[in-house]
This record gives sequence, structure tokens and C-alpha cells, in this order.
Amino acid sequence: MQKDFIQTLDSMRQKKMTLTLNADKKVEKVALALNAKTRREILSLLQKNSYTIWEIANTLNLSVSTISFHIKLLKEAGLVNVTHNQSKRGNEKIVALEKHCLEIYLIREELSVNWALQSFYTELPIGSFSLSDISAPCGIADADGNLLGSESFPDAFYSFSHHRGEIIWFSHGYLEYHFPNSVKNKILMRIQFSLEICSECANYNNSFKSNITFWLNDKEVCTYTSPGDFGGRRGTYTPPSWSLTSTQFGMLVQVRIDESGIWLNDRKVDDSTIDDFAFLTREKFLRFRLGVKEDAKYVGGLNLFGKKFGDFPQGIRFSLDYKNP
Repeated sequence: MQKDFIQTLDSMRQKKMTLTLNADKKVEKVALALNAKTRREILSLLQKNSYTIWEIANTLNLSVSTISFHIKLLKEAGLVNVTHNQSKRGNEKIVALEKHCLEIYLIREELSVNWALQSFYTELPIGSFSLSDISAPCGIADADGNLLGSESFPDAFYSFSHHRGEIIWFSHGYLEYHFPNSVKNKILMRIQFSLEICSECANYNNSFKSNITFWLNDKEVCTYTSPGDFGGRRGTYTPPSWSLTSTQFGMLVQVRIDESGIWLNDRKVDDSTIDDFAFLTREKFLRFRLGVKEDAKYVGGLNLFGKKFGDFPQGIRFSLDYKNP
């Protein structure tokens, strides 16, 4: 349970409410909203899904009027949102979490509430790449271990079916992912991303090295040296149908760019800082590329794992911390 919770901390920052004591009225509303067990139970329930007020009342064994009162306070605090939906029951109100994380600085900042650090989080499914230029042998398989297209040719990389990919492998080339630029015209403070990867060779070889490089909008970030193409035991989330003679899992690679440098798995690998990536705030959208250079020391390809393959239930996770100018 603890391990799973830690792995979801980044995703909780996707919708974060940040307050200082300057926002006195807002702090009071949030404190009032949290100062009741029933309202906390509602927030806990909404972590799983969105529900109608009737469904919440039925689950908690309370009246609709009682739940409506509690939802009103949670909405005023900005912790939930309520939308209307016409159904057989009439005009139903559907309740969903508005914020996943609450952060309160116990200070009075005289500048502006915009002083507080804000965050953007996204998780890219590995099959959602926008561009590719790869060489065989290569392939893509879905969550059930079914090949999408041929294993010997890159046809699946140019088919819409690649969106279903949960494991992707190739010998040479790159994949590129596009996502909205949420830090446009902001002050970028930190970039973090993580993904599960390993080398690629025939079947698997736990000592087969590969240099895997990452780029952001064509600017090189760093290179990770994968120690091998891992197999020998089934990956935690790898489907039973996937052959045990094939690649099973990778390593979780975490990269951070901040004011002190570029960090790869908590080891500083470059003196470039977040200031060297300030140009990203002027880009129309963000482009993340990973691949194997032709002139790399170890040209050992790569395997990329999605939520339903390997040892870590995630795609490519990105978080960007920023301030308003």
C-alpha cells in the first residue's frame, strides 16, 4: 500500500490548490469543508470516480438533502465541482474532485498569492507518440501481449493501432510525444519526468547495454545507459500470455531539471540548469523525444513499458513546476 501511494504522489499534483495565509477567507472555507467526517468520506469516495448526489447518498446511507448540504460546502471551498446532466431521474448533479492535492503555506506573503509554486502534471500513454523514425527489428504489443502489426517491420508505428501499445521496442531511431504547453509565458522552475525502459536485443540479455537519450523540443537533456534487456522472470504487470523468453521488465528512470543541474536517478549528470530550458515557455507545445543515437557508444536499442507491462504501472510521467510572472 505504501509503495503504491508513493508512486501516485506525482499524479496527485495534477490539480493542486496552493494557499498562503493571505487568502484568509479561502483558508476558512477549506478548513470548514474538511472539518466534518462526512465531507472527508465524500472526498475519499470521489478519488475513485465521479458520482451523482443520489449515488453518494446511497453509498454513505444518508439523505440526498444531507449530502447536498455537504457538497455545497465542498464546492464553495473549491475542492469539488458539480455538473448537471439530464437523465431519467431529471436534472442530475454529478460531483467530481476539483483538486487532488492541498498545500498551505503558514506564512503571510506580502507580494501576491501568485508567489506560490504551481504544478502541471500529465501522464502520456506510451502508444500515444506523434512521430517516429525507427528501424527493425521492432514492434508494438497491446496489454494482452498481442502484436500490433508485424514484428519485423515498422508498419505498426504508422498505424492508428499504435495507440493501444503497452510495450514498444526497436533497435535504432526515436519516438516523439507531443503535449500541451501549460507553462507558456510562465517562469519555469523545475521539470521532472519518469518512465520504465531497458535495452533491446533478441529475446533478452540482462547484460546488453544501450545508451538511451532524451530531448525536449530538440534540446538534448541527458543519456541513460541501460545495463541490459531484462528477462528471466515475469514482469509484475506483464501479461501471462507474453513469452518468458522475451523481455519482461525495465528500470524506472527518473530525470529532474532544476536550478542546480540535470539529475538522473538522483545523480547529477550535467551542469545545465532550468534556465537553459526557459525557451520552452515560448514554445507552442512541448515535444519529448527518446531514442538511440547512431553514434552512441552502446547502440543497444530500447524497450519502453506502459502501465500494463513491466514492473511499474505507469506511462511517461511529466511534471512541470512554475510561477506566474
